[in-house]
Amino acid sequence: MLISSVKCKKCSHVSNSYDPFLDLSLEIRRRNHSVQDCLDSFFAKEKLDDKYLCEKCNRKSYATKRIFIYRLPKYLTIHLKRFRFRGEESVKIEKNISYPMILDDLDRYVVGDLKQNFSYELFAIVVHYGEFDGGHYIAWAKR
Repeated sequence: MLISSVKCKKCSHVSNSYDPFLDLSLEIRRRNHSVQDCLDSFFAKEKLDDKYLCEKCNRKSYATKRIFIYRLPKYLTIHLKRFRFRGEESVKIEKNISYPMILDDLDRYVVGDLKQNFSYELFAIVVHYGEFDGGHYIAWAKR
Protein backbone atom coordinates (compact mmCIF):
# COMPACT_ATOMS: atom_id res chain seq x y z
CA MET A 1 0.00 0.00 0.00
CA LEU A 2 1.29 3.44 -0.95
CA ILE A 3 0.35 6.79 0.60
CA SER A 4 0.32 9.88 -1.59
CA SER A 5 0.60 13.01 0.60
CA VAL A 6 -0.14 16.48 -0.77
CA LYS A 7 0.72 19.46 1.43
CA CYS A 8 -0.88 22.88 0.85
CA LYS A 9 1.66 25.74 0.96
CA LYS A 10 -0.92 28.24 2.27
CA CYS A 11 -2.39 26.42 5.28
CA SER A 12 0.01 23.40 5.58
CA HIS A 13 -2.90 20.95 5.46
CA VAL A 14 -1.85 17.45 4.36
CA SER A 15 -4.22 15.34 2.29
CA ASN A 16 -3.46 11.61 2.10
CA SER A 17 -4.72 9.03 -0.36
CA TYR A 18 -3.99 5.31 -0.08
CA ASP A 19 -3.34 3.17 -3.14
CA PRO A 20 -2.64 -0.57 -3.33
CA PHE A 21 0.21 -1.54 -5.64
CA LEU A 22 1.44 -4.71 -7.30
CA ASP A 23 4.77 -3.30 -8.47
CA LEU A 24 6.85 -0.15 -8.34
CA SER A 25 7.28 1.31 -11.81
CA LEU A 26 10.48 3.39 -11.67
CA GLU A 27 11.80 5.92 -14.17
CA ILE A 28 15.42 5.83 -15.24
CA ARG A 29 16.79 9.38 -15.08
CA ARG A 30 20.21 10.71 -16.03
CA ARG A 31 21.44 10.74 -12.44
CA ASN A 32 20.19 7.21 -11.70
CA HIS A 33 22.82 4.48 -11.80
CA SER A 34 21.23 1.93 -9.47
CA VAL A 35 17.86 0.62 -8.35
CA GLN A 36 18.42 2.56 -5.10
CA ASP A 37 18.83 5.80 -7.11
CA CYS A 38 15.58 5.03 -8.98
CA LEU A 39 13.79 4.42 -5.67
CA ASP A 40 15.16 7.70 -4.26
CA SER A 41 13.79 9.56 -7.31
CA PHE A 42 10.39 7.84 -7.08
CA PHE A 43 9.96 8.69 -3.38
CA ALA A 44 11.41 12.23 -3.57
CA LYS A 45 9.24 15.24 -2.72
CA GLU A 46 7.97 17.04 -5.81
CA LYS A 47 6.50 20.49 -6.35
CA LEU A 48 3.16 20.39 -8.15
CA ASP A 49 3.17 22.64 -11.21
CA ASP A 50 -0.55 23.37 -11.25
CA LYS A 51 -2.14 25.15 -8.35
CA TYR A 52 -3.76 22.72 -5.95
CA LEU A 53 -7.27 23.26 -4.57
CA CYS A 54 -6.88 22.61 -0.86
CA GLU A 55 -9.77 20.75 0.76
CA LYS A 56 -9.23 22.58 4.07
CA CYS A 57 -8.71 26.26 3.16
CA ASN A 58 -10.62 25.91 -0.14
CA ARG A 59 -8.06 28.05 -1.98
CA LYS A 60 -5.80 27.29 -4.90
CA SER A 61 -2.16 27.29 -3.86
CA TYR A 62 1.13 25.69 -4.65
CA ALA A 63 1.66 22.32 -3.05
CA THR A 64 4.18 19.55 -2.63
CA LYS A 65 3.55 15.86 -3.11
CA ARG A 66 5.39 12.93 -1.60
CA ILE A 67 4.78 9.21 -1.87
CA PHE A 68 5.50 6.84 1.01
CA ILE A 69 5.07 3.12 1.56
CA TYR A 70 2.36 2.24 4.05
CA ARG A 71 2.67 -1.54 3.85
CA LEU A 72 5.41 -3.51 2.11
CA PRO A 73 4.43 -6.57 0.07
CA LYS A 74 5.70 -10.08 0.74
CA TYR A 75 7.23 -10.09 -2.76
CA LEU A 76 8.39 -6.83 -4.33
CA THR A 77 8.31 -6.40 -8.11
CA ILE A 78 10.27 -3.49 -9.53
CA HIS A 79 9.69 -2.37 -13.12
CA LEU A 80 12.30 -0.10 -14.68
CA LYS A 81 10.77 2.10 -17.37
CA ARG A 82 13.13 1.47 -20.29
CA PHE A 83 11.16 3.49 -22.86
CA ARG A 84 10.74 7.25 -22.97
CA PHE A 85 8.28 8.94 -25.30
CA ARG A 86 8.95 12.15 -27.19
CA GLY A 87 5.76 13.00 -29.04
CA GLU A 88 5.09 10.14 -31.45
CA GLU A 89 8.59 8.71 -31.09
CA SER A 90 9.70 6.20 -28.46
CA VAL A 91 13.31 5.91 -27.34
CA LYS A 92 14.74 2.93 -25.53
CA ILE A 93 16.94 3.73 -22.53
CA GLU A 94 19.98 1.46 -22.80
CA LYS A 95 21.63 2.70 -19.58
CA ASN A 96 23.05 0.06 -17.21
CA ILE A 97 21.32 0.09 -13.82
CA SER A 98 22.95 -1.83 -10.98
CA TYR A 99 20.86 -3.76 -8.50
CA PRO A 100 21.88 -5.47 -5.26
CA MET A 101 21.37 -9.16 -4.60
CA ILE A 102 19.69 -8.10 -1.34
CA LEU A 103 17.50 -4.98 -1.17
CA ASP A 104 17.01 -4.09 2.48
CA ASP A 105 17.21 -0.31 2.77
CA LEU A 106 13.52 0.55 2.30
CA ASP A 107 12.72 1.91 5.78
CA ARG A 108 13.43 5.50 4.66
CA TYR A 109 10.41 5.25 2.32
CA VAL A 110 8.06 3.74 4.92
CA VAL A 111 5.74 6.01 6.92
CA GLY A 112 5.82 6.43 10.69
CA ASP A 113 5.78 3.50 13.06
CA LEU A 114 5.09 1.00 10.29
CA LYS A 115 8.75 0.21 9.58
CA GLN A 116 8.90 -3.50 8.95
CA ASN A 117 12.61 -4.24 8.31
CA PHE A 118 11.81 -6.18 5.15
CA SER A 119 14.63 -7.63 3.10
CA TYR A 120 14.17 -8.65 -0.53
CA GLU A 121 16.46 -11.13 -2.26
CA LEU A 122 16.78 -10.83 -6.03
CA PHE A 123 14.93 -13.80 -7.49
CA ALA A 124 14.34 -13.08 -11.17
CA ILE A 125 15.04 -10.58 -13.94
CA VAL A 126 13.10 -10.01 -17.15
CA VAL A 127 14.95 -8.24 -19.96
CA HIS A 128 13.58 -6.82 -23.20
CA TYR A 129 15.69 -7.13 -26.35
CA GLY A 130 14.72 -5.01 -29.32
CA GLU A 131 12.85 -1.77 -29.87
CA PHE A 132 9.48 -0.48 -28.64
CA ASP A 133 7.55 -1.86 -31.60
CA GLY A 134 9.34 -5.19 -31.71
CA GLY A 135 11.60 -7.52 -29.79
CA HIS A 136 11.26 -10.20 -27.18
CA TYR A 137 11.60 -10.79 -23.46
CA ILE A 138 13.98 -13.16 -21.73
CA ALA A 139 13.74 -14.12 -18.07
CA TRP A 140 16.34 -15.44 -15.68
CA ALA A 141 15.21 -16.88 -12.35
CA LYS A 142 16.70 -18.81 -9.47
CA ARG A 143 15.62 -22.38 -8.97
